[in-house]
Amino acid sequence: MLSVALCTYNGEKYITTQINSILKQSTPVDEIVICDDGSTDNTIAIIDEIKQNNSTNIIIHRNAYNLGVCANFELAVSLCKGDIIFLSDQDDIWNPYKVKTIVSWFETNPHKSAVFTDATLIKDNEEPFSEKTLWECIGFNKKMRKFFDKGLPLETFFINKATGATMAFRKEIRFPFAKYCNNDNVLHDYCIALKALDNNKLGYINKTLIQYRLHENQQAGISYQLQHPEIFSNIHRPLCNIPSNFPFENKTSYQHVQLGHKRAYSNFRKTIGSFADYIRCYKRHFLYFFLYDIIYKSKQLSVK
Repeated sequence: MLSVALCTYNGEKYITTQINSILKQSTPVDEIVICDDGSTDNTIAIIDEIKQNNSTNIIIHRNAYNLGVCANFELAVSLCKGDIIFLSDQDDIWNPYKVKTIVSWFETNPHKSAVFTDATLIKDNEEPFSEKTLWECIGFNKKMRKFFDKGLPLETFFINKATGATMAFRKEIRFPFAKYCNNDNVLHDYCIALKALDNNKLGYINKTLIQYRLHENQQAGISYQLQHPEIFSNIHRPLCNIPSNFPFENKTSYQHVQLGHKRAYSNFRKTIGSFADYIRCYKRHFLYFFLYDIIYKSKQLSVK
């Protein structure tokens, strides 16, 4: 069974296009679970009309009060009955073969729990936003994918690379993620990606399977990433947005995250003193990170 968890909030302008792109999939979904977070426009009326004219099971849940993006997605996911759950924003457009491609990927990768894809970028009016794809803009480029594939997936994800609108995951990976979100640099998609990364169960499909719409009324988007590509495309830079209390089960994951936070906040002297931690966590890659941090901290020292 295939489910879509779709969250809405005053989405009347785009919701018809998005739902229709889901309904026209070459491999149909079994249900679309829509959680509305208190829309005051015609969003619900539009969805009701679509529901009456289609045989696909469309479930509408209206929140009694505004939950916010992350808690609303947690609710939508919890209401899904499918074995595979697709996340959906209210304002994008799905490629007709998105579901088929992702389902096929899960069948080929039975050991993986979650997957994300690339996307093309469009403006409010559906014209191309950029020649670059989503991954090129948020730093999941060829070099970063190489690090991901060679055993440093958590370091690749010290800043999130999995955009929720492109994600799908097996129902077994569900967990109460909203309490780890901060509606800033840690959102629902990041938490789901980290949960899968904990046991090396996150994968990616190097295809653009949605048109990701960029507009001024987005509830969550990639505006910051677009403005700071140098941060997101550099795995060595000492940054770590992973919540310090995230419920990792794997000891190795915990060690990598702890060193990530230490790299982000330590000074030059403490960086040198952490040499053993670099070796333990990064193995044959340790010199790349250690030398980069020494140079980075030295530059910070000279500026002061």
